[in-house]
Amino acid sequence: MIPIMKDIGDQTVDRLVANYISEVGDFYELPKININIHLIKSRKEFDEIEGHKTADWVVGFTRNDTIYIFDRDKFEECTSHPKSAFEAVLKHEISHIYFKRLKASGHPNWLDEGVACFIAGQNKDTNPGEITIRTLKNYNKNVDKDIYSIGRFMVTKIIEKFGKKKLFELIKIESSNSLYGELKNMFNWLA
Repeated sequence: MIPIMKDIGDQTVDRLVANYISEVGDFYELPKININIHLIKSRKEFDEIEGHKTADWVVGFTRNDTIYIFDRDKFEECTSHPKSAFEAVLKHEISHIYFKRLKASGHPNWLDEGVACFIAGQNKDTNPGEITIRTLKNYNKNVDKDIYSIGRFMVTKIIEKFGKKKLFELIKIESSNSLYGELKNMFNWLA
């Protein structure tokens, strides 16, 4: 049984979490992980848990093996996202927990967000514009709305051209300089 920490019983969320843990675990080729879910009821509660004021487009985050996400019924009321985005965001957040099993720290945010968007089917048709090494380096630690389309674009290109195994190798690279050197070798358009 997967432990779910939430304010109300929700069989649908339980089933979604179980299915997504299986799907995401299969993608990462890792065993199932026990994940806790905390459904948030208000932006005030979200900000208190996060420890600072958050933008209305921020709908979820992870700490260790716990996901903090707005309750599906509060998505439209408390965020800039429609209620229909709940499932993709939940899958996205589960991906972050698995990603950290491959590389616990020191990973570029764009790579983590890109894999999560890829797995969740988010930002498929968003054009990120021109991407350079400098663009990617800017999103090593920074996060804004653009990181999702940039990360998704790069992860899609890596998987399409080199496969998932190469993606995992890139995630595990310890040095940023080595990662960006490898990316330059892989994509001659990435100056």
